Amino acid sequence: MPKIMATYNKYEMLPQRKEALDQCTNLIMDLIQNQTMLFIFQLN
Repeated sequence: MPKIMATYNKYEMLPQRKEALDQCTNLIMDLIQNQTMLFIFQLN
């Protein structure tokens, strides 16, 4: 029975995991874009 429960339990938090990963992705993309802008300003 524990194997069956483990199989079903790993999908319970899927929407929350997706939301957390989306937020991390947005943060990383913002950091990359800000670094690029800083680099451009430093060149000028």
